[in-house]
Order: sequence, then structure tokens, then C-alpha cells
Amino acid sequence: MNEKQMKALECLNRIEQYAKEQRLATRILDSIDECKNRITVEDPKWNEVNFEVENILKSIESKTSPVTVYVDKDKNEISIQAIKEQISKMAGRCHAENEASIGMMEERKNSVLKKAYSEIQEISYTKAHFKELENEEFYLEFFKKAKGNYESNAFQMIRKMLEDISNNYNHMLEHMKSMFQSIGGYKSGIGNEKFYYEYTEKKEGLDKKIQSEAQSSEIGGSDIVSFGQRTKDAIKDIKKKLSRKTKLLMWAPVLLVLALLLILFSVKTISYINQNRAVIESEVTKDNSEAENGSEEKESSKKLDFVQEIKDVKKYLADMNAEPRIPMKWVLIMVAVIIVLYAVYIISLKLWCNKQIRKRAGEYLKTETIQFEQDNTLLHKLEEVIKNSVEEYEQQYLSVLNQIFLGTNYNINCAENKKADQFTALKEEWNALKYE
Repeated sequence: MNEKQMKALECLNRIEQYAKEQRLATRILDSIDECKNRITVEDPKWNEVNFEVENILKSIESKTSPVTVYVDKDKNEISIQAIKEQISKMAGRCHAENEASIGMMEERKNSVLKKAYSEIQEISYTKAHFKELENEEFYLEFFKKAKGNYESNAFQMIRKMLEDISNNYNHMLEHMKSMFQSIGGYKSGIGNEKFYYEYTEKKEGLDKKIQSEAQSSEIGGSDIVSFGQRTKDAIKDIKKKLSRKTKLLMWAPVLLVLALLLILFSVKTISYINQNRAVIESEVTKDNSEAENGSEEKESSKKLDFVQEIKDVKKYLADMNAEPRIPMKWVLIMVAVIIVLYAVYIISLKLWCNKQIRKRAGEYLKTETIQFEQDNTLLHKLEEVIKNSVEEYEQQYLSVLNQIFLGTNYNINCAENKKADQFTALKEEWNALKYE
């Protein structure tokens, strides 16, 4: 069997089950079996099958539809089922209008989301928001503000949508009230007072309740704040690494000068030691040479000459180590120039550090904000709140209708109505199959 044959058999099985539940005549059940047999052949004659099934459905409807009639002031007979169908149509139109109201909010919803994501992405323009990068409190406050703006715009949109839906129900109930007025609804206990007490008095409280529930719903604002909390730590890490590098570069010139001074001091000390060593070695050599000559008469003269030569060496070394004096004025000027140059270096270093922070933080935040928008958690949560609010409205207004029709022949929640809805669904299912 092909797909259409399988669907048709499933639908007939449901029709058969419905007929059994209603304890309809065996004749109807036999006709259903005959149609099922016609469908299972290799090439079903669908025109004949459709004709037979429609006759079966008409027979079922005639057996299950209420025969009670209501006589209005003009003595025109109107079946209760016809009135129920009118009520059902009004409710259907109202539901369609609600769907249209939601659809009309689609563009505005997209605008709210686009504005929210655009505001969040502003933080990636770090040159304009360096204050927020420097201060964690300001950084988080930026996202709290974005959350507030988003929620304000979103809840304003939801309020407008709920107001439209409330008006749709107002129109529906006004039409129902007019219909019952025209057929003498007082005789069946459905007069203007019933509509007034069961609906009008409850309307304001009902609207406020649903508006309040929507207002307290989570539409994604907490995700914006969480995004700020999460990215704050990454920004802090970027700043920490660059600050550490900057401090190292700030001390580099000082360490370099100290290293040069140490090298110069070491070179000068070594030179001084080498010079003294040369003089002492020279004197020792001379002393040994004179001793070899065995000249005891010259011993005394040698010692005097040695002392004099030592004095000459000391004077020589002192002259060698002596440096020309630089005027204090020039010394101060040199120190001032060094200080100014070092200050300029420090300022330039800090500017470079800030620029690097802005650059790296900007690249990071741009990537993260784009990903946040692609995840689109705001859309999912906002749509969920809209869906729940509309469903809540439908449930609440259905409850109002139940109160209005409670105890009358038009009770929309009675088992008879549920069976009628079930049969209507079966008819629609078969009608859809006819055109496949």
C-alpha cells in the first residue's frame, strides 16, 4: 500500500472507533469495513470511496448531533448545535486575530533584539569605553544598563501585544452578547447581566494579573549581566599581563644604567690593580738585581730611593685616577635632561600599554559579542514568554466563557462538546486526505 492508502485506513479506524464509542448501528460499522476493503485493493477507486465515507460521516453526524432546538421571539427554530458552532467560529476568529496580533509584533520584536545586541556590542569599541575597561564596577554597570534598556523595550512590546489580545477577546464577547440578545438569551439564562458579572467585572483584574506575570518573567536580561560577569575576568587577565610587561619595560632603562656603571667600575678597578701590580713588580725586580750585586754600601741609599719612588708611583696613580672636574651647573642640567627623558619614556610606555589593552580587549569582546548574538538566547526566552502569556490569556478567557455558559445548553466544556470536537477533527482529517 502507498502512503495515502495507509493514512486513509488509519483515519477510517479512528472513525470506526468513534462510532463504536457512540454505540451506533451495526449498519454504519459494516459500511466502514466495506470502505476499508475498497482501500486495500491495488488501485482503489477513490471517487467511490470518498462518496461512501462522506455518506458514513453524514449518518454519524445525524445520529450524534443534538436535536434540541431553541425558539426565539420570532418563533424561528435554531438548533443548539448551530449556536455552538457560531460560538466556536467566534472563538476561532478571536484566536486568528490573536495570531495576527503576535505576527504584528514580529517586526517590533526583531527591532528590540537588534537594538539590544547593538548596545551590547558597543563595549567592543574600547576607545570610547576605556573607562569601563579600567574599572570593573563601571564595566558591570554597562551591562546592567543594557539589561534595563532591553527589558524596558521588550516589556513595553509585550504589554502592547497583550492589550491587542485583550481587545480581541472584548470584541469576541461583545459579538456573543449581541448574538444571545438577538435570540432571546434571557430565556436560557444568558442575558447581559451574566456577561457583565462574569466577564466585565473580572476583566481589569485579569488583565493586570497577566501583565504582572509577564513583567516578572525572565526574558534574557540575566544573560546580558552574566555575559558581563564572564568577560570581566578575561579583560582583567589581559590587563594584568600587559601591566606586568609594562612594569618590566619601565625598569629596563634603570637596570641598564646600573649594569653599565657596574661594568665601568669593574673595568676601572681591574685597571687600577693591574697598574699597582706593575709598579710593585718593577720595584721587586730592581731590589733583587741590587741584591745580586752584593753592594751592602748601597743598602741604605736603596731604601731611601725606594721610598721616594713609591711616593712618585702614588702621585702618578693619583694623577691617573684624577678626573677633570665638571661644573655643577652642567651636572644638574644633565640630571634634569635624564629625568625628563625618563618621564617621557614612562608616559609613552603607559600610552602604549593602554593602546594594547584597548586593542586586545576590543578583539576579544568583538568575538564574544558576535557569538552571544549568534546564540540568540534573548530571542528564545522572549518568544517563550510571549507564548506563555498568550496561552495564559486563552486559558483565563476560556474560564470566563465556562462561567458564562455554565448550567446552560451551551456549556463549552461538557462531554458532548468534546465529542463534537473529536468528530469535527475526523471530518477535517478525511477532507484533507481527499485532495492528496
